[in-house]
Amino acid sequence: MNALRKHDGPCRIGLSLSGAMRPPACGAVRRRREAFTLVELILALALVLFLGAMIAVNYAGLRASQDLDEAADQFETAVRLAQAEASATGKRLRLEFDPAGGTCRLLIELLPLTEPNVFQEYSGCTWRQYLPGESSSVAASTFTGPSAFQTVTFGQQSTSNTTGVPAGQTADQQGQSFSPITFSPDGSCDSATVELVSRSPQDQRRAIIEIDGLNGTINSMILAPAELEEYRQQQGAGQ
Repeated sequence: MNALRKHDGPCRIGLSLSGAMRPPACGAVRRRREAFTLVELILALALVLFLGAMIAVNYAGLRASQDLDEAADQFETAVRLAQAEASATGKRLRLEFDPAGGTCRLLIELLPLTEPNVFQEYSGCTWRQYLPGESSSVAASTFTGPSAFQTVTFGQQSTSNTTGVPAGQTADQQGQSFSPITFSPDGSCDSATVELVSRSPQDQRRAIIEIDGLNGTINSMILAPAELEEYRQQQGAGQ
């Protein structure tokens, strides 16, 4: 018995040893696509690059927003630690801000009896990592109540600069105030509002930290540009 016989066309058809019909083995059926075309490869590569760019932009924006949120929390922690440090040492401490770099440093009044109002760098600070620096900067610091930085000597106001701006120049003329915050051994401190900004240009928000030095409360908020403008208008109307 002939197991196979020729069939017209490119296909072969035949019987198996058991007599069952086998499907035709055509060359057209056997062929498979083994490669992509150049156009398909270019389109796939473009899609991968586009998705990668979108992920990178979203991650950078997310990271920038997290940096500002974290900076606000850390600054609030720094204020609490400065209050505790002043109580522990029995000496006044002061957060002094640098308008040029947006950083701040911690100072101490070592000799309050013989050298009052003379502050120098506090080398005993062990929590400098909570101060603004790498990921955020100080945009402004404004007194919102009586301040220890505004000293009075023999019934007259001393020559101390009470606004943190150069002598003969108001805070409005300079653009922003950078008033230092002084912490007393009794746990109180200056009442002030501090503004922090992210060093990332992608984050246009500002962190507002409101310090009530007499009651010891701290209120933090993150505001978008439109919200910040509304906040400032409300603060101006309340004065």
